[in-house]
Parts: sequence; C-alpha cells; structure tokens
Amino acid sequence: MRLLPLVATTLMLALGSAAIAQVPPAKVIETRQANYKQMGKAFKAIRDQYSSGSPDIAVIQKNAAIIASLAPQITSWFPAGTGASAGKTEALPAIWEKPADFKAAANRLVTESAKLKTLADAGDLAATGAQVKAVGASCGGCHDSFKKKDD
Repeated sequence: MRLLPLVATTLMLALGSAAIAQVPPAKVIETRQANYKQMGKAFKAIRDQYSSGSPDIAVIQKNAAIIASLAPQITSWFPAGTGASAGKTEALPAIWEKPADFKAAANRLVTESAKLKTLADAGDLAATGAQVKAVGASCGGCHDSFKKKDD
C-alpha cells in the first residue's frame, strides 16, 4: 500500500513533464514576452514614482515584489527550440550558445531585484531609489548580450 502514493506521484510528475514538453514553442515565446512586459511595466511604475517627486512606497513595494517574483523564473522561459526559428522573438542565439553567461546575467537581476524588494519593504525610499538604478543596470546588462537591439 505504501507503494501506491509513490507510483501515483511519479506518474503525475511524468505526465506533467510530458504536458510541458508539448507546449508549442510559439506559446512559450508568447508567455515569455508577456512575463517580460509585466516586469517592464512594474519597473516603469517604480521609476514613475520617483519621477513624480512624491513617491508612494506602497506602489513601489507592490511592483518591486512583482519583479522579484518573476526574476528567478527567467532562465526557465528559454527552453531549447524557442529561439528565432520558432517565432518572432528578440532573444538572441547567445542565450542557448552561452547558457552559463545567460544564467549569470539573469542571476544578477535575481540578486538586485531581491535587494530592491527588501529595501522597498523596509520603506527606505532613498536606498530603494538607489537600488532601482542597480536593477536597471542588471536588466541592461542582459539586454546588451542576449536581446536583439531595437531597430
């Protein structure tokens, strides 16, 4: 009887993996782009708060949490087969050609966005404002090497 839960769990994991593997590459690209748009919107909302002259810490906290929750997922958004041959994407082949470099760049954003969330949650507007620049730099670092330049 103890074997039944193990078999059931193994079967569910196998079926779940198969379902993930069957997601069409175009759908993966679409989801990836939607996630990046959400991050960009959150980052813009934070920057807009500082540009306003009277930043609302609650808005900053909410959006810092969005960025910090999405950043650790980035590397999973680029499975093999979801490059330019699979659909319209700004992802450069370097993502798949240099996976260690891509992971390192993504991890910098994970680190910087976690710091941003921590500072925002503490209510420190000055330190959070400085950290916004660090997050922006980590975004830009990845864009420079792994994202097609805007025309």
